[in-house]
Amino acid sequence: MTITKFLAEFLNQFFVKGVWGIFKGIGLGIANIFNIPQYIKIFKEWAGKFTIVDWLLAIVAVIATVAVLAAIVILVVVLVKKYVRVRKTLVDQEELQHHKIAIIFLLYQLNSLLFLHNAQNNVYCLRFF
Repeated sequence: MTITKFLAEFLNQFFVKGVWGIFKGIGLGIANIFNIPQYIKIFKEWAGKFTIVDWLLAIVAVIATVAVLAAIVILVVVLVKKYVRVRKTLVDQEELQHHKIAIIFLLYQLNSLLFLHNAQNNVYCLRFF
């Protein structure tokens, strides 16, 4: 059928080439950023042609690149730690809320039992709930 071929090609353009291409590009970009053997290969290829000034600039470039890579790794580690800490706090708060509800429910039951007990013994007291 013509429409199925059209839809297959049309949606392929969006999902496979478009959306998947975005994720694939990001993954390949990250892989290329941290491709240390490629950096070493490029450095070895050019090292024989360097003058004194070239060596100084190459060393500065290597130091700057290592600093940027280290900063990226440190940033990711800090963000993950912060996310884990915030998530743990949220989970602890949710757990605490469940405990508060259980305690209130138990206090209500205890108060009801005490009221019934006191009513049977003709003792009057104030109810909290």
